[in-house]
Amino acid sequence: HGDTESRLDGFEARIQAGFEWANAHGREIVIGIVVFLLAGGVLAGIWEWQNRSRTGAVTELASIEARFARAMGSTTDDPFISEPANAEQAKKAREAALAELEAFIAEHGSSDTARIAGLRAAELEVDLGNLTAADRRLEALVAAFDPDDARRGVALRLRGYVLDQNGDPLAAAEAYEAGAR
Repeated sequence: HGDTESRLDGFEARIQAGFEWANAHGREIVIGIVVFLLAGGVLAGIWEWQNRSRTGAVTELASIEARFARAMGSTTDDPFISEPANAEQAKKAREAALAELEAFIAEHGSSDTARIAGLRAAELEVDLGNLTAADRRLEALVAAFDPDDARRGVALRLRGYVLDQNGDPLAAAEAYEAGAR
């Protein structure tokens, strides 16, 4: 330091040292900022793609349900789908919806939306009297859901009904109990 210059102390000295370091390492700082922005852009793009995929799957599942409701003679606004007087119409509507749900499940693999579609497919199988197929589907769904997932309880309750209809009241009671837990 010259005679007229005084050494900086404390906070001012740290700021000056920081600026000197930034001035000496400008290239590395710019590269770091560019890498950070690129990584953020890539992560945002992946998140948006996954979000659109989930939204598209939910919309597709809702369309299947709406077509089923119309085939049964209900509107999509009805909270419960009414049973038509024509049993053959109901059977065909359920079979068509089941085929669409199975294609949906095959397309979406082990996603949450596919599991929800699996629950709906099992309900349709029960309504069609395909209790063995419904039991196999429900057994797989129970294993796929987390132990504390409420949808597992739904699958267990439906499985309890299927087991009871198949003449196994003890297994049905165990499924109901596990679903209640």
